[in-house]
Amino acid sequence: MPYGRIPKDPSVRRNRVVPGRGEWVELAASNQAEPPAMPAPEPKGGWSTGTRSAWAVWWGDAASTMWSPGDHEMVRQLAYLVDALDAGNVRVAGEIRLRLDGLGLSPKGKREFRWRVAGDPTDLPRTPPPSSRAYSHLRGVE
Repeated sequence: MPYGRIPKDPSVRRNRVVPGRGEWVELAASNQAEPPAMPAPEPKGGWSTGTRSAWAVWWGDAASTMWSPGDHEMVRQLAYLVDALDAGNVRVAGEIRLRLDGLGLSPKGKREFRWRVAGDPTDLPRTPPPSSRAYSHLRGVE
């Protein structure tokens, strides 16, 4: 005699608004909105060229359409970290990578959030490589 409650039907979902595990969210190819102004106060000597271009790229990325106000603060802090990296502080590189993943700005981050960018060439079906003569005598195991 089994103990415990009878399992619920897995097809019944209570959280219909949130995508389930394995469901992908399709994002527009880019964010066409004007990026916000860079944070103030600027570091000594102003923002580096790399930080300015990164700021524009982050806000133009499709992931920026999914950010909450809390994520906007993370992007602001990320700008200071990238500026420190441009100034030669390599100790912040790991933190930058983690924040890029956490914001969905890297391929890994987009996979973790299940975000698919429309028209992304990496989503195209892959064709198997053509068979070569060296392996033509082999057969698949069933």
